Amino acid sequence: MSQTALTVTGIVLSRQTRHGVAKLRVEAWHHDPEGGDRLIASTTTREGGLFLLSVTEEQLKQARVPSKPSVFFKVFAEGQLLKSTENDVIKLSLISIAGYVIEVEYPAAAAADFFAVAGRVVDRHQPPRDTAGLDVEAWHKEEFLDKLIGRSRTDAQGAFLIAATREYFAKLGIPPRPDVFFRVLSQGRLVNCSEEPFLKQMESGRKDVVIEISLPVPPVLTEAGLAADLGLRLVGTPADGNRETAPPTTPGKVIWPGKVIWVDAGDEVLVHLDSLKSRMLERTLLVSLDLETDQTGRSSLVCAFALGSDKDPAGLLAVTDELPQGHPLLAARWGTAVQAAIWNGLLALTAEHAASRNAAPLGISISQGRLQLRSGEALSVNPTK
Repeated sequence: MSQTALTVTGIVLSRQTRHGVAKLRVEAWHHDPEGGDRLIASTTTREGGLFLLSVTEEQLKQARVPSKPSVFFKVFAEGQLLKSTENDVIKLSLISIAGYVIEVEYPAAAAADFFAVAGRVVDRHQPPRDTAGLDVEAWHKEEFLDKLIGRSRTDAQGAFLIAATREYFAKLGIPPRPDVFFRVLSQGRLVNCSEEPFLKQMESGRKDVVIEISLPVPPVLTEAGLAADLGLRLVGTPADGNRETAPPTTPGKVIWPGKVIWVDAGDEVLVHLDSLKSRMLERTLLVSLDLETDQTGRSSLVCAFALGSDKDPAGLLAVTDELPQGHPLLAARWGTAVQAAIWNGLLALTAEHAASRNAAPLGISISQGRLQLRSGEALSVNPTK
């Protein structure tokens, strides 16, 4: 059975009325300036202008379209072209597009049948954490009791589309242009609420909403995700001892510098944080980090940590080598510092993960090539008399 290769959800709006337009033909095309543009798939907008396109790998092959196409759209009304987005081609690296809004010149769309809003959820960390699979809720702000407009789940790029019928608005007493704020939830836990300030008298069809959040440490980390989160924690404390500036920040963002200089007992080493990589092999975590000095040049040190598994947990304990693998001079002088920094970073990740759940850190383990952080009720020991 052929797997789904591309999914697009969106809405077609009338530029004049800001309402969705039903019964329009939407075509997705692959842009190829050398071989000519090729049609991928088509569909018809439903009530409220909503549309869904789902394409399998087999369909892409039959259309002679690459697995990661450069997509644009055409919209037709009774065979007449209303809009082409060929000047706004989307170069796909992922398989889904959610909340895509296409505006057309179509004044006949006078029926105020749907309210729709689209946007993206972005994480403030640099590099940002994955914002896929988050639940986004749009609410109408009132003095005594706020009212839910609708909810949606973000796609692989953090995009969302929320739509509600005007009939639903009338039933709940929501005005045509509501005062909107958003709530973002991860696995049922509130991550962000933009209740203050809210967007006053929002028109239907707005598509430029950007919700910035600071995602907590997830319970399961991939190799790339672990490397990014560890990098934030290897910056160290500035030489003047001012912890308030570590890691460096700009308003609303946590910045991950690409390089820092570690200083110890008068010696200095350039640490290439942007080189940090992790691998997980069965129950062993490997972390590689490039260091550079005038005497040694740039070279990698590789730290190995033997951890527990989900079936054989080891709590917050690990076994490691006396020194990391790599350049002997770098390992002898800076090896223990690198090991300590990485292990302390892992413990900090576990503590932050637990704190976001009002729990205590219980363990670090590896399962199926992913790092798992366990939290729960703190262990207590009752002393005997």
